Amino acid sequence: MQLTRNPSYGAATAKRPFALVDRGIGTGLFSGRKLRHRVLALSLNTRLPVMGRTRKAIQVLTPAHGRKWLPKARASVYRSEAAITRPTGRDLVRTARTFLRQPYVWAGRSGFGFDCSGLTGTVYQVHGITIPRDSGLTAQIGMAMNGDE
Repeated sequence: MQLTRNPSYGAATAKRPFALVDRGIGTGLFSGRKLRHRVLALSLNTRLPVMGRTRKAIQVLTPAHGRKWLPKARASVYRSEAAITRPTGRDLVRTARTFLRQPYVWAGRSGFGFDCSGLTGTVYQVHGITIPRDSGLTAQIGMAMNGDE
């Protein structure tokens, strides 16, 4: 969810496909389609409405910086949350391993730093699955596993 007073951004998030930063720790947001001048760093799991595409870049609308560009190699485009491909266990582990050397940050929930439940929630969410924010709630809805499974 984004907090914004920009009505065109709100309308675009409701009606347009979104670009999901889903590869690597994050990526840059660039001023032009040639991806030369970085305006901002974005974390994995950032979602922005798609306004256009080229062979190597995706034009997105941002809440505060207007139209900018993402590298196509770092993001996927989806029409809806339901369109995100269901992950395998291997997919989840591969995504989580991306962050092995990232710092622990209390209440962290981005590629810039995580806490334990923030990491788990983000890894699942980038694959289209939303789980509760806190581990206590996750334990209540999850299923018990033992080492044999």
